[in-house]
Amino acid sequence: MFKSDDEKTITVIGDAVLTLLNNNADISAASLSSALRQMHDAETDDARRQLTGHAIELTGKLFSNAACTGEDTPEQSQPDTAQPLPVSRH
Repeated sequence: MFKSDDEKTITVIGDAVLTLLNNNADISAASLSSALRQMHDAETDDARRQLTGHAIELTGKLFSNAACTGEDTPEQSQPDTAQPLPVSRH
């Protein structure tokens, strides 16, 4: 099955999130951006490097649009009493 570029980009973003989770890092706009940039800098395959670049561009636009429109980002919209979800580490 062939994936579209959008599906591949979403997979790259998912890989970055999984990397953050595996490193017990906080998930935020800044940490996701940093993880994607590290992936981009380390990538040697041109096609994958292009996908990581697109993922950086896409997430940057999404986060800046949320900030400009006053929409809450996920870390802002959690109530103070929210508890983190347990993460299963297999």
